[in-house]
Amino acid sequence: MSNECIIERTDFSQSRLVTGAKSANRFYEDENVRLTALKRLCNEELDIRPDNHEVREELHKTEQELRALQTGWQNSSLRARLTKSAEQKDAKAVNVGGIERRLVTSAPAGESLLQAEPVTDSKGSQKKLVGYAAVFSKNSLNLGGFVEQIAPGAFTDALKISDVRGLINHDSNQVLGRSSSKTLRLYQDGTGLLFYCDLISGDGLSESITNRIQRRDITGCSFSFTVAKDRWQFAQRPGEIDLRTIEKVDKLYDVGPVTYPAYNDTTVSVLVEQKRSAANTGGYKGYPSYDAYVKDVCDEFDEFMAAQRDRKKEIERQCLHAGRIINRCKAQIEESKT
Repeated sequence: MSNECIIERTDFSQSRLVTGAKSANRFYEDENVRLTALKRLCNEELDIRPDNHEVREELHKTEQELRALQTGWQNSSLRARLTKSAEQKDAKAVNVGGIERRLVTSAPAGESLLQAEPVTDSKGSQKKLVGYAAVFSKNSLNLGGFVEQIAPGAFTDALKISDVRGLINHDSNQVLGRSSSKTLRLYQDGTGLLFYCDLISGDGLSESITNRIQRRDITGCSFSFTVAKDRWQFAQRPGEIDLRTIEKVDKLYDVGPVTYPAYNDTTVSVLVEQKRSAANTGGYKGYPSYDAYVKDVCDEFDEFMAAQRDRKKEIERQCLHAGRIINRCKAQIEESKT
């Protein structure tokens, strides 16, 4: 199956296609206006001072950038992909709020590059989902006429203001956790957007997604967001594809496992942690509970440290006593010499 996964049937893909086209068109217009204005200013300066070599070099550079931009826009794979009828047809989906979701609806080729081995469940344990909902500086699949990257640090501001939900396939009826309740925790590191999501013991939805992830039926994740800042690198030749880079995410709405991730490098695995208390499992290492074990260990450690302090004081006392003896001996030797 094709690795491009170009989609035309779902609201997600159509919304993504039109939202991407609007962003690309806005980027082109802004850059075109900026470079055209800069070119005009350089020409006006050269009319006054034609021997200004720095301005002439700046003009030459600006003209090159402007030509490359206009050529790229003419060759843009996304611009060629989108028709006016498609824009009108999907305007309603985009006007909902411009939320973009990163998943595709046909199977991606290959396994995730960052997979972790699933952990075997055991009695008296707490299950969590852990993985990367987004990865930095990695190309997505073809999102319907363009590919995409997330710039390092893109989530910095969004994480400060967003109340993020943990969802399965972006479905608001399948909630796994929430950042405001601390059942979903999000961190940005050098790799991407790392998440931990606590699952509910005995919950059917939690058990269902856990089993599928442990069997590796589901291996990747997705995220929903709005964009504050992005940039485009348009195709320079026919047959190439546009590259969009998300530099700053405005708001983050949800993260979680999906059947068809748009980024093959996203990951999700099940983490099993032993509960701290063993009151319901017949004790811990011969103690009635884990807390009793910890208390006894702490008491033993306190006794050990107290003994160490006493021993240190005794050594210091003996050293002072030895020093006094040495000083008396030195004094007696000096007296005998005289």
